[in-house]
Amino acid sequence: MKNPRPFTRFFLFLLLIAIYTTSCSGFSKDADFFNGKTVTIVVPHGAGGGMDAYAQLIAPFLQKYLPGSRVVVNTIPDAGGLAGKNLVFAAQPDGLTLLFTSGAGTLLAEWAGQPDVQYRTAEFSWLGRINAEAHIMAVSPTFKYLQLADIINAGKLSMSFAGVSTDDYYVALVTAQLLGYNVQAHTEYQSTDDASRACAKGEVDAIQLSNSSIEPQIMAQTLVPVVSFSTQRAANLPNTPTILEIVPPDKQKVALALVQIYQLDRNFLAPPNMSAARLQTLREALDQAMADPELRKNMEQMGRPVDYLPGAETEKLFQNILASREQIQPLVYKIMLDSN
Repeated sequence: MKNPRPFTRFFLFLLLIAIYTTSCSGFSKDADFFNGKTVTIVVPHGAGGGMDAYAQLIAPFLQKYLPGSRVVVNTIPDAGGLAGKNLVFAAQPDGLTLLFTSGAGTLLAEWAGQPDVQYRTAEFSWLGRINAEAHIMAVSPTFKYLQLADIINAGKLSMSFAGVSTDDYYVALVTAQLLGYNVQAHTEYQSTDDASRACAKGEVDAIQLSNSSIEPQIMAQTLVPVVSFSTQRAANLPNTPTILEIVPPDKQKVALALVQIYQLDRNFLAPPNMSAARLQTLREALDQAMADPELRKNMEQMGRPVDYLPGAETEKLFQNILASREQIQPLVYKIMLDSN
């Protein structure tokens, strides 16, 4: 009997080519779906804030790499940002409705058991993370305590937030629990710009925002940095201690989990149950957009840093952060209970 291996190998080779061709054809046809369609990026934060700024910069380039599409941005800050997140979660998984928000804030609001949450963070389709950076707690120059140690000794302060589904809201209040002071939270602000202006005017004592969002006011000396939520001191704030330098040893694990959850900072997500082809098309379009030199130049000119992580890697990062649930969830749940 002749050896059948050459024929078998040739047959397998043809089969692989057929599978590859079918797959590529499928993705190519899927990209054609967006031709003549409008893609809406829902930003569940106020117009003019950091999230909106990023989305507005990225939208034309996502449109560029979804040929024939029209990409628009719609800010929906209602219900502290939860309305927009709920809307996208319930949308058809056709790729025409996307979400741009903090993955950390989305997850923490769910862990807190906020009654308006109608989504499950783990079921969103992850398209990619645009940036992650240190977050800074800063105080008004008129506030009498300019060091975190003095705030801890005083036992209380007021803070402004753009809603109850932001990462900064939960991290700031969990930090207060760890260090033993009370926060009077003002969550009525529609955007982070509104919240930071209120703090700069002295209407509240403190605010917590991403480094790039808060840096202009720190440079203008309308806000004073107190602590950085990062593993190392921020390069632009070498005299501002990290939270890990301040919390006692027995609370280091929780503090580190708070720092790490900020790695899910600015993310593109899509509704659950999206087809593999549609998810791949969107991920590839976002990859191409974020690699576009013109977009990178625009980001730099606008002072919007980029630390891009593709969709599959972002999804893995999210799964790793879920491991901190045991440390974090009881603390954020207490925040929800105390606010009622």
